[in-house]
Amino acid sequence: MDRPASAGTPAGPRSARRTLSREIDASGCRALLVVGSSSSDPDLAPFVGDAHLGESFLIARGGDDEPPFLGFLTAMERQEAAATGCRSLPPARLALSELIRRGLSPPEFWAELLHRGLDSA
Repeated sequence: MDRPASAGTPAGPRSARRTLSREIDASGCRALLVVGSSSSDPDLAPFVGDAHLGESFLIARGGDDEPPFLGFLTAMERQEAAATGCRSLPPARLALSELIRRGLSPPEFWAELLHRGLDSA
């Protein structure tokens, strides 16, 4: 698969991922969850480089120096998400269509979506 021209760098070298994993463990947490309205969100950008994504979230687990998981909400963003080097949580894996059909309020939608993402990561 070709890398999109706009794609960022991979989700960080293994040494950086190990450091993040150790910090998560040291904090007594099981994972770091980052939610952004776009990939340019200052909290999300360090993980996704210059990939172009809309609303998305990232899950980095403690005790895991593999790339973090990246959840995104449209199938059109698949290549951009893949180019980040993160492990993908695509809309189908999160059963996004079912969530949309339920007509949840935005807080309920995000709570359920992030719950599914954490369960999948």
